[in-house]
Amino acid sequence: MFSDESRFLLERQDGRKRVFRRVNERFVPQCLSQARAFGGGSMMVWGGITAAGKTSLVTVHGNLTARRYIDEILRPHVVPAIHNQVLTFLQDNAPAHRARITNQFLCENNIPVLHPWPPYSPDLNPIEHL
Repeated sequence: MFSDESRFLLERQDGRKRVFRRVNERFVPQCLSQARAFGGGSMMVWGGITAAGKTSLVTVHGNLTARRYIDEILRPHVVPAIHNQVLTFLQDNAPAHRARITNQFLCENNIPVLHPWPPYSPDLNPIEHL
């Protein structure tokens, strides 16, 4: 199973102001969108693919710690997808993936993991090209 997270910006970061107006409302201040001091935030999602199909797309709120990675992604999505199949789990070198408790969880659940994964090599993971 190939897996990865991806973060999406919820607002463009090009510094331009947005104007939403009707005809003849040329300089009405109420038509300007509100600027945010640090951008519009972001959203992270996780997904996995195998030769047999794909996992659900999982929304990750906030920082992904090792504990949250286990509780919100591995236990509910990876374990059922890999259970009773001959699959190797591939994840990148994100800190939550390399953590001791993550590796212990994967070992205890008999999930084979492709190790070591070369650093800075997303081109080797097919899910990066979707």
